[in-house]
Amino acid sequence: MKLHQAFWDSRSLSRFKRLLPFLLWVCFSCTPVGEEPRLSIKASFFDIGQGDAALVEFPGGATLLVDAGPERSGLDTLLYNRGVRSIDQVVVSHAQADHYGGLFDIARKVKIRKLGLPPLSFSPPSVRYLALMRLLVDTLGVDTVVLLRGDKITGLGEASAICLWPDTGKMIFEQSDSVNARAIVLRVALGEGSLLFTGDINFDAERELLSLGILEKTDVL
Repeated sequence: MKLHQAFWDSRSLSRFKRLLPFLLWVCFSCTPVGEEPRLSIKASFFDIGQGDAALVEFPGGATLLVDAGPERSGLDTLLYNRGVRSIDQVVVSHAQADHYGGLFDIARKVKIRKLGLPPLSFSPPSVRYLALMRLLVDTLGVDTVVLLRGDKITGLGEASAICLWPDTGKMIFEQSDSVNARAIVLRVALGEGSLLFTGDINFDAERELLSLGILEKTDVL
């Protein structure tokens, strides 16, 4: 009883509430149908406030981070405390601060091996986005590519990760929303299980993506 009371005193409860957003992550395993559950991928979705961040861990140890949330969200500390010391592939779905800002902090603690970016939009990138590119590309020497429809991320063993969008041949959108219209859509799969990351694509992009007829059944969206 004393232990229970000590744990739930006002000061401890306050600390627990501050930690709660970082505990709301989801594990998802994909195992080929009809086989023993020996191959699996684990996807952790982090509740970091506004924005997105998800870590996918593959058989053999490869890692993929899709977006990194805003700056000072604490994602860097959370990843480090989970034992993450390097990330094989980072994908920034689009150039908005609540999707890339966390990389400033992550890059100080975790080695990033490869970086996938969307094509530039009609609007010029922000000063902060350009600063991140200088840090990752120029200072840290991260291998960087622009991802377009059909591009694949390699080094994931028997799993696959393919970019479904953007398609440069179909990107005819209003300039005011071109950042979201060019957001990366990424499909990750192993066996019969799959995840679909859609960034913040807008209605025009969704319609064009559907018209391509390349979307398959997805387990986690």
